[in-house]
Amino acid sequence: MRRRDHEVIGSLRDDSKAIAERIVRASRGAMVTIWVDDESCIHGCDPDALPLVPVHWIVGTYGCGVPLDDIVADLHLERTERARAWRLD
Repeated sequence: MRRRDHEVIGSLRDDSKAIAERIVRASRGAMVTIWVDDESCIHGCDPDALPLVPVHWIVGTYGCGVPLDDIVADLHLERTERARAWRLD
């Protein structure tokens, strides 16, 4: 699904490996910056087209050759941090 200059890749609630595989495919031809909004939607775009988003939403910027396990780890960390923040509220 396309919105403006970025693509919705999935949800933080989805399988991290499946999302990471989508990110790897997207980063084969160009760099891609990934962020997660307050509704847990995972977005991606060219780093130069990054809309104004809060810094804490940004998961990372990935390029060709990034290991799948690195992206999976980043997604797990994001999920853990959000769960921890939710418990503190």
